[in-house]
Amino acid sequence: NTKKIVELVKKKGVANAGKQIVAIASSTGGPKSLQSVIPRLPENLDAPVVLVQHMPSGFTKSMAERLDSLSALHVKEAQEGDEVKKGTLIATPTGLGANIFSSVYGVVEEIKEDRIVIKPDAEQKDEFVPIEEGSKLDMVKAAGVVGMGGAGFPTGIKVSADLTGGYVLVNAAECEPGLKHNIKQLEEQTDITIRGLKYCMEICNAAKGIIALKKKNEKAVEILRAAIKDDDSLTIHLLPDIYPMGEERAVVRETLGIELEPTQLPAAAKSIVINVETLARVAEAIDERKPSFSKNLTVVGKIKGGNKPHVFMDVPVGTSVGELIEMAGGLDGEVGEIVMGGPFTGKATTLDAPITKTTGGIIPTIEFPDLHGATMGLLVCACGGVGAAPMLPIA
Repeated sequence: NTKKIVELVKKKGVANAGKQIVAIASSTGGPKSLQSVIPRLPENLDAPVVLVQHMPSGFTKSMAERLDSLSALHVKEAQEGDEVKKGTLIATPTGLGANIFSSVYGVVEEIKEDRIVIKPDAEQKDEFVPIEEGSKLDMVKAAGVVGMGGAGFPTGIKVSADLTGGYVLVNAAECEPGLKHNIKQLEEQTDITIRGLKYCMEICNAAKGIIALKKKNEKAVEILRAAIKDDDSLTIHLLPDIYPMGEERAVVRETLGIELEPTQLPAAAKSIVINVETLARVAEAIDERKPSFSKNLTVVGKIKGGNKPHVFMDVPVGTSVGELIEMAGGLDGEVGEIVMGGPFTGKATTLDAPITKTTGGIIPTIEFPDLHGATMGLLVCACGGVGAAPMLPIA
């Protein structure tokens, strides 16, 4: 096996010189295997190699030093000051999760337990480091695509189910009040959305794709109908304008007429539910070999100029909440909580917090009123658990 790995790395390194990196990931037994593989790589290998080893952080430096002493190639632990490109793989999951990539060209400034801080270069190029070409499923996994609606479940795992002719249900309900980026995508990026849907259907062996969106979004409905009119495998299901239509069991119930138990997953109805933005990221991974490092979102609330939603597309993951609020016009005087997510399921955040692959909204709220001891009701929601709905100045 060591010989096969070395030959594969040599082959890929020569074929993709200047275009890609070679990534080797290992878990239990990895240190011993790496000490067998890395010393056999040639000194003139014309491609960078990234090693991802599941082990306590305190041991990675000594591991790198050991490999460096055994190898013709220079081996070092990733550290602050390292230069990265847009699309550079910077973290991999140790359990259930997805790859994380740099969303900018820049320099690693700090490595924390929960994030890697990168200082962006003043000039940002459009080019990105592409993922390796492979099967459609492998490319979705390699690109780090996750559920963009908020749950963040790895899409590569979700679409790997064999639905044996079942359904891919597209959650385009955009149920949280004030958020508008999903509908904007349907209206302006219809082609890539449908390509992503067809890819997901192919991967998981689904015969039908159903796009579920609210009837009130008349422009999006009209555009979608025109786009799928010649495809018998795709249909549209119009949802009522009530909350919470976007919860996955609600999507199954509305589109298929099947009432799932609280403990059942959509697979019990031979279906998977995928957020509309996730479809675009799937298509980007397959068509463009693009890693997932961008996010569509809405900024709405107590913003200068009124409470009209401000939609931003393809925002680099890691952009701060404060930057996006300024892009929308800035805070309008004193505010209460700043909510990351939707008004019902979002959580309080700060101006310097980074957006992630699952961020859907940023909402500066009004100051919380003095209730003078009055009681306050709680919203119990299957989507987001139990919490008080924030006071939102939105229509």
